[in-house]
Amino acid sequence: MTLSGAQAGTFTTDNSGSYSFTVNAVGDYAVTPSKTYYDFAPTAQTFNNLSTNQSNINFTAARQTYAISGQVRDDNDQAIASVQVMLQDENALLSKTTVTGTNGDFQFTGVPAGFSYVVVPVNTKFFNFTSQNSGSLTNNLSLAFKGARRKYTISGRTLDEAGKAIGGVPVTLSGSQTGNATTDITGNFSFASLPAGRDYTINPSTTVLHNFAGQSVANLSDDQTLNFVGILRTYTISGQVRDDNDQVIAGIEVILKDENALPLKTTITGNSGDFEYASVRASYSYLVTASSTSLFNFTTQNTGTLSGNLTLGFKGVRRGYTISGRALDQENHPISGVPIILSGSQTGNTTTDSAGNYFFGGLPAGFDYAVTPPTTTTFYTFAGQRVANLISDTTLNFQGVFRIYTISGRVVDNSEKALLGITVTVSGTSSDVAKTAIDGSFSFSVKATGNYTITPSIEQSYYAFAPANPI
Repeated sequence: MTLSGAQAGTFTTDNSGSYSFTVNAVGDYAVTPSKTYYDFAPTAQTFNNLSTNQSNINFTAARQTYAISGQVRDDNDQAIASVQVMLQDENALLSKTTVTGTNGDFQFTGVPAGFSYVVVPVNTKFFNFTSQNSGSLTNNLSLAFKGARRKYTISGRTLDEAGKAIGGVPVTLSGSQTGNATTDITGNFSFASLPAGRDYTINPSTTVLHNFAGQSVANLSDDQTLNFVGILRTYTISGQVRDDNDQVIAGIEVILKDENALPLKTTITGNSGDFEYASVRASYSYLVTASSTSLFNFTTQNTGTLSGNLTLGFKGVRRGYTISGRALDQENHPISGVPIILSGSQTGNTTTDSAGNYFFGGLPAGFDYAVTPPTTTTFYTFAGQRVANLISDTTLNFQGVFRIYTISGRVVDNSEKALLGITVTVSGTSSDVAKTAIDGSFSFSVKATGNYTITPSIEQSYYAFAPANPI
Protein backbone atom coordinates (compact mmCIF):
# COMPACT_ATOMS: atom_id res chain seq x y z
CA MET A 1 0.00 0.00 0.00
CA THR A 2 1.39 3.45 -0.88
CA LEU A 3 0.62 6.69 0.96
CA SER A 4 1.21 9.89 -0.95
CA GLY A 5 0.42 13.55 -0.33
CA ALA A 6 1.33 15.63 2.71
CA GLN A 7 3.24 12.64 4.00
CA ALA A 8 4.51 9.57 2.13
CA GLY A 9 4.86 5.97 3.16
CA THR A 10 4.36 2.30 2.26
CA PHE A 11 2.77 -0.55 4.07
CA THR A 12 2.40 -4.22 3.31
CA THR A 13 -0.86 -5.81 4.23
CA ASP A 14 -0.80 -8.55 6.80
CA ASN A 15 -2.28 -11.99 6.46
CA SER A 16 -5.75 -10.61 6.95
CA GLY A 17 -5.24 -7.96 4.29
CA SER A 18 -5.19 -5.13 6.80
CA TYR A 19 -3.06 -2.03 6.53
CA SER A 20 -2.65 1.22 8.50
CA PHE A 21 -0.87 4.55 8.01
CA THR A 22 -0.23 7.12 10.80
CA VAL A 23 0.15 10.74 9.67
CA ASN A 24 1.23 13.75 11.76
CA ALA A 25 -0.16 16.68 9.88
CA VAL A 26 -3.38 17.88 8.39
CA GLY A 27 -3.28 17.76 4.64
CA ASP A 28 -4.27 16.01 1.43
CA TYR A 29 -3.51 12.29 1.07
CA ALA A 30 -3.97 9.42 -1.32
CA VAL A 31 -3.77 5.70 -0.58
CA THR A 32 -3.00 3.47 -3.55
CA PRO A 33 -2.85 -0.34 -3.40
CA SER A 34 -0.57 -2.22 -5.74
CA LYS A 35 0.41 -5.85 -6.20
CA THR A 36 1.74 -7.66 -9.19
CA TYR A 37 -0.92 -9.59 -11.16
CA TYR A 38 -3.81 -7.77 -9.40
CA ASP A 39 -6.14 -4.93 -10.22
CA PHE A 40 -7.83 -2.96 -7.40
CA ALA A 41 -11.12 -1.19 -7.06
CA PRO A 42 -11.05 1.56 -6.46
CA THR A 43 -7.61 2.14 -7.85
CA ALA A 44 -6.94 4.73 -5.07
CA GLN A 45 -8.65 6.52 -2.16
CA THR A 46 -8.01 10.28 -1.70
CA PHE A 47 -8.44 12.40 1.39
CA ASN A 48 -8.53 16.20 1.19
CA ASN A 49 -7.54 18.28 4.22
CA LEU A 50 -7.45 15.17 6.37
CA SER A 51 -8.30 16.10 9.95
CA THR A 52 -9.67 12.88 11.49
CA ASN A 53 -8.87 9.17 11.54
CA GLN A 54 -10.10 7.23 8.55
CA SER A 55 -10.98 3.55 8.88
CA ASN A 56 -12.48 0.86 6.70
CA ILE A 57 -10.85 2.35 3.70
CA ASN A 58 -11.04 -0.97 1.83
CA PHE A 59 -9.99 -2.07 -1.61
CA THR A 60 -11.18 -5.05 -3.57
CA ALA A 61 -8.37 -6.91 -5.33
CA ALA A 62 -9.05 -8.87 -8.52
CA ARG A 63 -6.35 -11.05 -10.02
CA GLN A 64 -5.53 -10.04 -13.54
CA THR A 65 -6.49 -12.48 -16.33
CA TYR A 66 -5.20 -12.97 -19.84
CA ALA A 67 -6.05 -15.00 -22.88
CA ILE A 68 -4.00 -17.91 -24.13
CA SER A 69 -4.83 -18.63 -27.75
CA GLY A 70 -3.24 -20.15 -30.78
CA GLN A 71 -3.59 -22.49 -33.74
CA VAL A 72 -3.05 -26.18 -34.39
CA ARG A 73 -1.63 -27.18 -37.76
CA ASP A 74 -0.42 -30.38 -39.36
CA ASP A 75 2.98 -31.22 -40.78
CA ASN A 76 1.97 -29.59 -44.06
CA ASP A 77 0.99 -26.39 -42.24
CA GLN A 78 -2.70 -27.06 -42.78
CA ALA A 79 -5.09 -26.08 -40.00
CA ILE A 80 -6.57 -28.98 -38.05
CA ALA A 81 -10.11 -28.63 -36.76
CA SER A 82 -11.71 -30.50 -33.87
CA VAL A 83 -8.51 -31.07 -31.93
CA GLN A 84 -9.00 -31.06 -28.18
CA VAL A 85 -6.61 -28.62 -26.45
CA MET A 86 -5.97 -28.82 -22.71
CA LEU A 87 -4.70 -26.12 -20.33
CA GLN A 88 -3.49 -26.85 -16.81
CA ASP A 89 -1.66 -24.73 -14.26
CA GLU A 90 1.57 -25.83 -12.70
CA ASN A 91 -0.14 -26.95 -9.52
CA ALA A 92 -2.91 -28.82 -11.31
CA LEU A 93 -5.46 -26.58 -9.62
CA LEU A 94 -6.84 -25.20 -12.84
CA SER A 95 -7.75 -27.27 -15.85
CA LYS A 96 -9.56 -26.20 -18.99
CA THR A 97 -10.38 -27.85 -22.28
CA THR A 98 -11.42 -26.47 -25.63
CA VAL A 99 -11.65 -27.70 -29.22
CA THR A 100 -10.09 -26.12 -32.30
CA GLY A 101 -12.39 -24.53 -34.81
CA THR A 102 -12.45 -24.95 -38.55
CA ASN A 103 -9.33 -22.81 -38.87
CA GLY A 104 -7.50 -24.78 -36.22
CA ASP A 105 -7.86 -21.91 -33.74
CA PHE A 106 -8.33 -22.23 -30.00
CA GLN A 107 -8.56 -19.76 -27.11
CA PHE A 108 -8.63 -19.85 -23.34
CA THR A 109 -9.91 -16.61 -21.76
CA GLY A 110 -9.83 -15.44 -18.16
CA VAL A 111 -6.64 -17.24 -17.41
CA PRO A 112 -5.29 -15.95 -14.08
CA ALA A 113 -2.03 -14.07 -14.43
CA GLY A 114 1.14 -14.90 -12.62
CA PHE A 115 0.98 -18.63 -12.95
CA SER A 116 2.68 -21.00 -15.33
CA TYR A 117 0.48 -23.14 -17.55
CA VAL A 118 0.98 -26.19 -19.68
CA VAL A 119 -0.97 -26.14 -22.94
CA VAL A 120 -1.13 -29.25 -25.09
CA PRO A 121 -3.34 -30.47 -27.93
CA VAL A 122 -4.47 -34.02 -27.31
CA ASN A 123 -2.82 -36.51 -29.66
CA THR A 124 -5.10 -37.76 -32.42
CA LYS A 125 -4.94 -40.90 -34.53
CA PHE A 126 -2.99 -38.90 -37.05
CA PHE A 127 -0.79 -36.49 -35.08
CA ASN A 128 1.25 -36.22 -31.92
CA PHE A 129 1.73 -32.83 -30.30
CA THR A 130 4.35 -31.44 -27.91
CA SER A 131 3.12 -29.51 -24.90
CA GLN A 132 4.17 -25.88 -24.39
CA ASN A 133 4.72 -23.99 -21.10
CA SER A 134 3.46 -20.45 -20.85
CA GLY A 135 5.92 -19.38 -18.18
CA SER A 136 4.54 -16.89 -15.66
CA LEU A 137 1.57 -15.43 -17.47
CA THR A 138 1.91 -11.65 -17.67
CA ASN A 139 0.24 -10.89 -20.97
CA ASN A 140 -2.04 -12.38 -23.54
CA LEU A 141 -0.19 -15.31 -25.09
CA SER A 142 -0.38 -16.87 -28.55
CA LEU A 143 0.91 -20.39 -29.10
CA ALA A 144 1.36 -22.37 -32.33
CA PHE A 145 1.27 -26.16 -32.41
CA LYS A 146 2.51 -28.22 -35.33
CA GLY A 147 1.53 -31.86 -35.31
CA ALA A 148 4.07 -34.59 -35.87
CA ARG A 149 2.38 -37.12 -38.12
CA ARG A 150 2.09 -40.50 -36.46
CA LYS A 151 3.52 -43.64 -38.04
CA TYR A 152 1.86 -47.02 -38.26
CA THR A 153 2.61 -50.51 -39.51
CA ILE A 154 0.78 -52.57 -42.08
CA SER A 155 1.64 -56.24 -41.71
CA GLY A 156 0.10 -59.62 -42.35
CA ARG A 157 0.56 -63.04 -43.86
CA THR A 158 0.13 -64.88 -47.14
CA LEU A 159 -1.72 -68.16 -46.71
CA ASP A 160 -3.08 -70.88 -48.96
CA GLU A 161 -6.70 -71.97 -48.99
CA ALA A 162 -5.99 -74.47 -46.22
CA GLY A 163 -4.49 -71.77 -44.00
CA LYS A 164 -0.89 -72.85 -44.51
CA ALA A 165 1.81 -70.21 -44.80
CA ILE A 166 3.15 -69.32 -48.23
CA GLY A 167 6.70 -68.03 -48.07
CA GLY A 168 8.70 -66.20 -50.71
CA VAL A 169 5.81 -64.11 -52.05
CA PRO A 170 6.83 -60.62 -53.25
CA VAL A 171 4.54 -57.99 -51.68
CA THR A 172 4.28 -54.43 -53.02
CA LEU A 173 3.23 -51.33 -51.08
CA SER A 174 1.86 -48.42 -53.09
CA GLY A 175 0.17 -45.15 -52.23
CA SER A 176 1.52 -42.31 -50.11
CA GLN A 177 4.62 -44.40 -49.56
CA THR A 178 5.97 -47.26 -51.62
CA GLY A 179 7.95 -50.33 -50.75
CA ASN A 180 8.64 -53.96 -51.42
CA ALA A 181 8.89 -56.97 -49.16
CA THR A 182 8.98 -60.74 -49.44
CA THR A 183 7.09 -63.02 -47.11
CA ASP A 184 9.23 -65.15 -44.84
CA ILE A 185 8.93 -68.89 -44.29
CA THR A 186 5.90 -68.32 -42.06
CA GLY A 187 4.23 -66.11 -44.67
CA ASN A 188 4.79 -62.87 -42.74
CA PHE A 189 5.45 -59.43 -44.23
CA SER A 190 5.59 -55.95 -42.68
CA PHE A 191 5.75 -52.32 -43.79
CA ALA A 192 6.62 -50.06 -40.85
CA SER A 193 6.70 -46.29 -40.24
CA LEU A 194 3.90 -45.46 -42.65
CA PRO A 195 2.59 -41.89 -42.24
CA ALA A 196 -0.90 -41.80 -40.79
CA GLY A 197 -3.89 -40.37 -42.62
CA ARG A 198 -2.76 -41.61 -46.01
CA ASP A 199 -4.10 -44.24 -48.38
CA TYR A 200 -2.18 -47.43 -49.12
CA THR A 201 -2.59 -50.53 -51.26
CA ILE A 202 -0.92 -53.87 -50.55
CA ASN A 203 -0.52 -56.27 -53.47
CA PRO A 204 1.07 -59.71 -53.12
CA SER A 205 2.44 -60.76 -56.49
CA THR A 206 0.90 -63.62 -58.39
CA THR A 207 3.15 -66.68 -58.13
CA VAL A 208 3.31 -69.72 -60.35
CA LEU A 209 0.94 -71.43 -57.93
CA HIS A 210 -1.30 -68.74 -56.44
CA ASN A 211 -3.30 -65.66 -57.34
CA PHE A 212 -3.81 -62.97 -54.70
CA ALA A 213 -6.28 -60.07 -54.50
CA GLY A 214 -4.81 -56.78 -53.30
CA GLN A 215 -6.24 -54.86 -50.36
CA SER A 216 -6.40 -51.13 -49.67
CA VAL A 217 -6.30 -49.12 -46.46
CA ALA A 218 -7.89 -45.67 -46.63
CA ASN A 219 -6.84 -42.93 -44.20
CA LEU A 220 -4.46 -45.08 -42.15
CA SER A 221 -5.20 -44.45 -38.48
CA ASP A 222 -3.85 -47.49 -36.68
CA ASP A 223 -1.60 -50.51 -37.10
CA GLN A 224 -3.26 -52.76 -39.64
CA THR A 225 -3.12 -56.53 -40.14
CA LEU A 226 -3.96 -57.70 -43.65
CA ASN A 227 -3.93 -61.39 -44.45
CA PHE A 228 -4.04 -62.64 -48.03
CA VAL A 229 -5.38 -66.01 -49.13
CA GLY A 230 -3.77 -67.31 -52.29
CA ILE A 231 -6.19 -68.97 -54.68
CA LEU A 232 -4.59 -71.81 -56.60
CA ARG A 233 -4.02 -70.95 -60.23
CA THR A 234 -5.23 -73.21 -62.99
CA TYR A 235 -3.30 -74.25 -66.05
CA THR A 236 -3.82 -76.20 -69.24
CA ILE A 237 -2.35 -79.62 -69.90
CA SER A 238 -2.38 -80.36 -73.61
CA GLY A 239 -0.48 -82.39 -76.12
CA GLN A 240 -0.55 -84.68 -79.11
CA VAL A 241 -0.59 -88.41 -79.68
CA ARG A 242 1.45 -89.81 -82.58
CA ASP A 243 2.38 -93.25 -83.84
CA ASP A 244 5.83 -94.73 -84.32
CA ASN A 245 6.01 -93.08 -87.74
CA ASP A 246 5.21 -89.68 -86.23
CA GLN A 247 1.74 -89.68 -87.72
CA VAL A 248 -1.06 -88.21 -85.60
CA ILE A 249 -3.57 -90.64 -84.12
CA ALA A 250 -7.20 -89.58 -83.70
CA GLY A 251 -9.72 -91.18 -81.37
CA ILE A 252 -7.29 -92.05 -78.56
CA GLU A 253 -8.70 -91.86 -75.03
CA VAL A 254 -6.46 -89.72 -72.82
CA ILE A 255 -7.02 -89.89 -69.06
CA LEU A 256 -5.95 -87.30 -66.49
CA LYS A 257 -5.35 -88.87 -63.07
CA ASP A 258 -4.28 -87.60 -59.69
CA GLU A 259 -0.97 -88.65 -58.19
CA ASN A 260 -2.70 -91.71 -56.70
CA ALA A 261 -3.84 -92.78 -60.18
CA LEU A 262 -7.49 -91.94 -59.53
CA PRO A 263 -9.12 -90.74 -62.78
CA LEU A 264 -10.15 -87.08 -62.84
CA LYS A 265 -10.97 -86.30 -66.47
CA THR A 266 -11.12 -88.08 -69.80
CA THR A 267 -10.92 -86.75 -73.33
CA ILE A 268 -10.45 -88.10 -76.87
CA THR A 269 -7.83 -86.95 -79.36
CA GLY A 270 -9.14 -85.03 -82.33
CA ASN A 271 -8.32 -85.40 -85.99
CA SER A 272 -4.93 -83.84 -85.40
CA GLY A 273 -4.16 -86.15 -82.50
CA ASP A 274 -4.55 -83.24 -80.08
CA PHE A 275 -5.96 -83.32 -76.56
CA GLU A 276 -6.41 -80.64 -73.90
CA TYR A 277 -7.41 -80.33 -70.27
CA ALA A 278 -8.23 -76.78 -69.16
CA SER A 279 -8.52 -75.37 -65.63
CA VAL A 280 -6.25 -77.93 -63.97
CA ARG A 281 -5.34 -76.74 -60.46
CA ALA A 282 -1.71 -75.89 -59.85
CA SER A 283 0.56 -77.28 -57.09
CA TYR A 284 -0.49 -80.89 -57.56
CA SER A 285 1.15 -83.70 -59.52
CA TYR A 286 -0.86 -85.47 -62.19
CA LEU A 287 -0.56 -88.60 -64.28
CA VAL A 288 -1.56 -88.39 -67.93
CA THR A 289 -2.24 -91.66 -69.71
CA ALA A 290 -2.95 -92.30 -73.36
CA SER A 291 -4.95 -95.52 -73.38
CA SER A 292 -3.36 -98.42 -75.21
CA THR A 293 -5.13 -99.54 -78.37
CA SER A 294 -5.01 -102.74 -80.34
CA LEU A 295 -2.21 -101.13 -82.35
CA PHE A 296 -0.17 -99.08 -79.87
CA ASN A 297 1.00 -98.97 -76.29
CA PHE A 298 1.75 -95.61 -74.61
CA THR A 299 3.83 -94.68 -71.58
CA THR A 300 2.13 -92.78 -68.75
CA GLN A 301 3.68 -89.37 -68.06
CA ASN A 302 3.94 -87.56 -64.70
CA THR A 303 3.51 -83.79 -64.73
CA GLY A 304 5.41 -83.18 -61.50
CA THR A 305 4.11 -80.25 -59.47
CA LEU A 306 2.00 -78.32 -61.97
CA SER A 307 3.24 -74.73 -62.09
CA GLY A 308 2.47 -73.63 -65.64
CA ASN A 309 0.81 -74.64 -68.87
CA LEU A 310 2.19 -78.01 -69.91
CA THR A 311 2.51 -79.68 -73.30
CA LEU A 312 3.03 -83.43 -73.47
CA GLY A 313 3.87 -85.58 -76.45
CA PHE A 314 2.90 -89.25 -76.62
CA LYS A 315 4.54 -91.54 -79.16
CA GLY A 316 2.95 -94.92 -79.54
CA VAL A 317 5.00 -98.08 -79.37
CA ARG A 318 3.54 -100.41 -81.95
CA ARG A 319 2.28 -103.59 -80.39
CA GLY A 320 3.53 -107.00 -81.51
CA TYR A 321 1.31 -110.01 -82.10
CA THR A 322 1.69 -113.64 -83.14
CA ILE A 323 0.35 -115.65 -86.00
CA SER A 324 0.39 -119.35 -85.26
CA GLY A 325 -1.50 -122.50 -86.05
CA ARG A 326 -1.28 -126.10 -87.22
CA ALA A 327 -1.11 -128.04 -90.42
CA LEU A 328 -3.64 -130.91 -90.32
CA ASP A 329 -4.81 -133.42 -92.85
CA GLN A 330 -8.45 -134.00 -93.66
CA GLU A 331 -8.65 -136.46 -90.83
CA ASN A 332 -7.23 -133.87 -88.38
CA HIS A 333 -3.92 -135.63 -88.11
CA PRO A 334 -0.94 -133.28 -87.70
CA ILE A 335 1.30 -132.82 -90.68
CA SER A 336 4.92 -132.21 -89.80
CA GLY A 337 7.66 -130.75 -91.93
CA VAL A 338 5.43 -128.40 -93.88
CA PRO A 339 7.32 -125.23 -94.90
CA ILE A 340 5.33 -122.12 -93.90
CA ILE A 341 6.15 -118.74 -95.46
CA LEU A 342 5.22 -115.38 -93.89
CA SER A 343 5.02 -112.36 -96.18
CA GLY A 344 3.79 -108.80 -95.81
CA SER A 345 5.07 -106.08 -93.45
CA GLN A 346 7.44 -108.67 -92.04
CA THR A 347 8.67 -111.88 -93.65
CA GLY A 348 9.77 -115.20 -92.30
CA ASN A 349 9.98 -118.94 -92.80
CA THR A 350 9.34 -121.86 -90.53
CA THR A 351 8.43 -125.55 -90.67
CA THR A 352 5.69 -127.35 -88.81
CA ASP A 353 6.87 -129.49 -85.93
CA SER A 354 5.89 -133.05 -85.14
CA ALA A 355 2.55 -131.81 -83.82
CA GLY A 356 1.95 -129.79 -86.95
CA ASN A 357 2.54 -126.48 -85.14
CA TYR A 358 4.12 -123.35 -86.56
CA PHE A 359 4.67 -119.89 -84.99
CA PHE A 360 5.56 -116.34 -86.06
CA GLY A 361 6.05 -113.90 -83.15
CA GLY A 362 6.63 -110.17 -82.69
CA LEU A 363 4.69 -109.10 -85.75
CA PRO A 364 4.00 -105.33 -85.80
CA ALA A 365 0.31 -104.59 -85.38
CA GLY A 366 -1.78 -102.81 -87.97
CA PHE A 367 -0.22 -104.37 -91.03
CA ASP A 368 -1.29 -107.04 -93.53
CA TYR A 369 0.28 -110.48 -93.61
CA ALA A 370 0.01 -113.59 -95.77
CA VAL A 371 0.77 -117.05 -94.38
CA THR A 372 1.36 -119.60 -97.10
CA PRO A 373 2.21 -123.31 -96.99
CA PRO A 374 3.34 -124.83 -100.29
CA THR A 375 0.42 -125.13 -102.65
CA THR A 376 1.31 -128.72 -103.37
CA THR A 377 3.46 -131.30 -101.61
CA THR A 378 3.94 -134.93 -102.43
CA PHE A 379 0.91 -135.85 -100.42
CA TYR A 380 -1.15 -132.68 -99.90
CA THR A 381 -2.40 -129.46 -101.38
CA PHE A 382 -2.79 -126.34 -99.20
CA ALA A 383 -4.49 -122.94 -99.57
CA GLY A 384 -2.74 -119.85 -98.13
CA GLN A 385 -4.49 -117.39 -95.78
CA ARG A 386 -4.25 -113.63 -95.23
CA VAL A 387 -4.58 -111.40 -92.15
CA ALA A 388 -5.57 -107.78 -92.84
CA ASN A 389 -4.68 -105.13 -90.22
CA LEU A 390 -3.30 -107.45 -87.56
CA ILE A 391 -4.77 -106.32 -84.19
CA SER A 392 -4.48 -109.42 -82.02
CA ASP A 393 -2.79 -112.78 -81.72
CA THR A 394 -4.21 -114.79 -84.58
CA THR A 395 -4.55 -118.53 -85.14
CA LEU A 396 -4.52 -119.81 -88.71
CA ASN A 397 -4.86 -123.55 -89.22
CA PHE A 398 -4.19 -125.15 -92.58
CA GLN A 399 -5.90 -128.28 -93.80
CA GLY A 400 -3.88 -130.37 -96.18
CA VAL A 401 -6.12 -131.88 -98.83
CA PHE A 402 -4.92 -135.32 -99.86
CA ARG A 403 -3.59 -135.41 -103.39
CA ILE A 404 -5.25 -137.95 -105.71
CA TYR A 405 -3.05 -140.33 -107.65
CA THR A 406 -3.89 -142.86 -110.38
CA ILE A 407 -3.07 -146.55 -110.23
CA SER A 408 -3.49 -148.01 -113.73
CA GLY A 409 -2.34 -150.92 -115.79
CA ARG A 410 -3.36 -153.68 -118.25
CA VAL A 411 -4.35 -157.27 -117.99
CA VAL A 412 -2.97 -159.43 -120.85
CA ASP A 413 -2.47 -163.12 -121.49
CA ASN A 414 0.88 -164.72 -121.90
CA SER A 415 0.84 -163.80 -125.55
CA GLU A 416 0.32 -160.16 -124.65
CA LYS A 417 -3.24 -160.28 -125.82
CA ALA A 418 -5.49 -157.88 -123.95
CA LEU A 419 -8.10 -159.47 -121.75
CA LEU A 420 -11.44 -157.71 -121.69
CA GLY A 421 -13.81 -157.68 -118.72
CA ILE A 422 -11.42 -158.91 -116.11
CA THR A 423 -12.50 -157.73 -112.62
CA VAL A 424 -9.73 -155.78 -110.93
CA THR A 425 -10.03 -154.86 -107.21
CA VAL A 426 -8.10 -152.22 -105.29
CA SER A 427 -7.98 -152.67 -101.51
CA GLY A 428 -6.09 -151.08 -98.62
CA THR A 429 -6.48 -147.45 -97.56
CA SER A 430 -9.43 -147.30 -99.92
CA SER A 431 -11.13 -149.93 -102.11
CA ASP A 432 -12.74 -150.08 -105.51
CA VAL A 433 -13.57 -152.48 -108.35
CA ALA A 434 -13.07 -152.01 -112.09
CA LYS A 435 -13.40 -154.06 -115.29
CA THR A 436 -10.65 -154.13 -117.85
CA ALA A 437 -11.35 -152.34 -121.07
CA ILE A 438 -11.06 -153.84 -124.54
CA ASP A 439 -7.37 -153.09 -124.47
CA GLY A 440 -7.11 -154.82 -121.08
CA SER A 441 -6.58 -151.54 -119.25
CA PHE A 442 -7.89 -150.54 -115.83
CA SER A 443 -7.49 -147.41 -113.68
CA PHE A 444 -8.13 -146.37 -110.02
CA SER A 445 -7.96 -142.86 -108.45
CA VAL A 446 -6.64 -143.12 -104.86
CA LYS A 447 -5.54 -140.75 -102.04
CA ALA A 448 -1.90 -140.16 -101.52
CA THR A 449 -0.16 -141.57 -98.43
CA GLY A 450 -2.19 -144.80 -98.57
CA ASN A 451 -1.15 -148.45 -99.03
CA TYR A 452 -3.02 -150.32 -101.71
CA THR A 453 -3.34 -153.86 -103.17
CA ILE A 454 -4.46 -154.45 -106.77
CA THR A 455 -5.99 -157.86 -107.39
CA PRO A 456 -7.31 -159.15 -110.80
CA SER A 457 -10.04 -161.76 -110.36
CA ILE A 458 -9.65 -165.30 -111.71
CA GLU A 459 -12.78 -165.38 -113.77
CA GLN A 460 -11.77 -168.26 -116.08
CA SER A 461 -10.11 -171.29 -114.70
CA TYR A 462 -7.65 -171.31 -117.44
CA TYR A 463 -5.97 -168.01 -116.40
CA ALA A 464 -3.48 -167.33 -113.73
CA PHE A 465 -2.09 -163.82 -113.16
CA ALA A 466 1.37 -162.69 -112.53
CA PRO A 467 1.90 -160.97 -110.33
CA ALA A 468 -1.08 -162.22 -108.43
CA ASN A 469 -1.37 -158.97 -106.37
CA PRO A 470 0.46 -156.09 -108.00
CA ILE A 471 0.67 -152.93 -105.83
